[in-house]
Amino acid sequence: MPFIGANLSEKTPSDFSFSDAEFALRLGFEALGAQWTLNGFYGQQDVPVVEFTGMDVVIGNAFSDPRQAVATVPLDLPTSVFAIQGPGGYMEYLRQIPGGPPFIPSPLTTLFGCNDPLALGPGELPDCSVNGNFELNYDYRQKMVGFSMTRDMMELKFGRKDVSPVLRVEMTYEFDKPFNSNLVPTGFGSLESGTPALVTDPAVAIVERDVWSTMIGVDYFLWVPYWDSQRKSIFTSLQFFNIRTEDADNLLAQAPYAFVGVPTNHNYLTFLWNLELMQERLFIEGLSIWDFENDGFIHRQRIDFNFFGDSIRPRFEWITASGDRGSVPAGLLRHSDIVELSLTVQF
Repeated sequence: MPFIGANLSEKTPSDFSFSDAEFALRLGFEALGAQWTLNGFYGQQDVPVVEFTGMDVVIGNAFSDPRQAVATVPLDLPTSVFAIQGPGGYMEYLRQIPGGPPFIPSPLTTLFGCNDPLALGPGELPDCSVNGNFELNYDYRQKMVGFSMTRDMMELKFGRKDVSPVLRVEMTYEFDKPFNSNLVPTGFGSLESGTPALVTDPAVAIVERDVWSTMIGVDYFLWVPYWDSQRKSIFTSLQFFNIRTEDADNLLAQAPYAFVGVPTNHNYLTFLWNLELMQERLFIEGLSIWDFENDGFIHRQRIDFNFFGDSIRPRFEWITASGDRGSVPAGLLRHSDIVELSLTVQF
């Protein structure tokens, strides 16, 4: 936003704290010709939410640079929310008629005795600016239950060597997953959306929703017809994912990086394959992901060179992506193809 900077920090769980530990439980059994598991997980979220914690007024510098300031004045959260969202505050000041006179003076002038950034000509007061303080908070709990089922479909053998596919079904239910809301009441009789919705009290900006996740997959060991010299089968895995978020209206996918909304039903399709050549010394693996809601596509190609025994394993990896701008995850990567060379040494 104009005339305001941002400090972005992280709040993460402690690595050596029992209160931040993760716990999981799995019960496995066989029934109806399949392998089943019942699962529970109590851990930490993988994706953060953004929390506004207050702001700093930078006195003596108009470009939010505290290194060039005469003084920096920290403000607590209630004062910061009032200065930005309240009557005569920063948002009301910015929404005046473009090019018109400043009918509402800048909060920097009324609250801190600084020059009005929109005033014409040099001012007699010091120049000032503001830095908002935000946390990427990973320290929310993930509470999840689920089950899985795996069954070898012996009755459906087909292909060159009469191989049967393997059916896999997995389902989870997550309680109270946190999201940044894209429609936030300010407490002053208005609603904010987009970036201004992040500059509000986290108590109303962060909401919790229950999430269903379902995966149906089929694995198949492919023997290619007419390839008589084929030494090992090609492993293939096709998976369909549905992620259903209850009451998904006005949720942000991953603030502050992706401002697209969360669909009620988010559908993915993935295809994984791998094979070994040259007497199992050259390992090739491809993974493709299609995101139907955001027109996204990601492909990762790996090649492992196992020519140097068990101790040294070089790898080449390439990732490419395309998708709607700002969408998660493909849209965040679409201008950044990734090429990686790695070397693993085992001893």
